[in-house]
Amino acid sequence: MELERAVLEHIEARLRSELGFRTVRAEHIQPWQAHTNRLLHLWAADGREAVAKVYIQDGRFRLEREFSTLSFLHKQGIPEVPIPLLCNVGQGWAVYSFEAGEAHLGTELAPHHLEKIASFAAKLHRLHPDPPVPSLRTSFAATFSLAALTQSTCKAMAQRLQAAPSRIERILSS
Repeated sequence: MELERAVLEHIEARLRSELGFRTVRAEHIQPWQAHTNRLLHLWAADGREAVAKVYIQDGRFRLEREFSTLSFLHKQGIPEVPIPLLCNVGQGWAVYSFEAGEAHLGTELAPHHLEKIASFAAKLHRLHPDPPVPSLRTSFAATFSLAALTQSTCKAMAQRLQAAPSRIERILSS
């Protein structure tokens, strides 16, 4: 899915005016792979890199949840997460620092990878909800079994079907 030119221009303008980040190159990240959101790797004239992320609008407040959580973690001194730089909730996008790295399957993890994961988990565990803790949105419940996934999907479909008649009536009356 191609990133709308107007959205990219707005992102580039904000980066330039607020962070002095003059974009000289932009490439989609793994365009061959299905992503929930659209990701764009950005390079600045001075060598800085960033990631622009345009979020799917599905009522789950993905942008608000991710940006506020990463902001909180960054303020708590957790260096393993991307730094939130800019966001526009109305247009549904955010810009984060680019963090170089690589993905591994679980079977490819070496002991040093596991040590890093454990260290990160320990840092998260040590966070304490002392004031001032921001009001962070909760995540949507994960499902860990086929039965739970089926039940969750049926519930979501039933909710959508209840709303369908009014949508159909609006379409037919227009």
